[in-house]
Amino acid sequence: MAQCLLIDDSAKMASIYTLNLRIFVGLDVIWKTDLSQAEKVLKVIPNIDLIITKNRIEDVELGAKIVELADMMEIPPRVIILGNDNKFDGIKGVHCLS
Repeated sequence: MAQCLLIDDSAKMASIYTLNLRIFVGLDVIWKTDLSQAEKVLKVIPNIDLIITKNRIEDVELGAKIVELADMMEIPPRVIILGNDNKFDGIKGVHCLS
């Protein structure tokens, strides 16, 4: 089963995303609430199939940090960023949803 890293600070939203991704897409979802937890997952599972993250959590621009982290770890980006941010336009494998 393909694996997805979901980064969201809302347990309610994470459970909705997780349920839908499992039922309709067949993804095994790993839910984390912040950048440091996500980074630990990526170190253990560097070939994760998909990363879905909120654009911002509190003061952290999480979308940008995840794209930078994937680049630094030489992980091909397959990222969906929830929240509109035009700075990712043209980056292969990165998609923003508003």
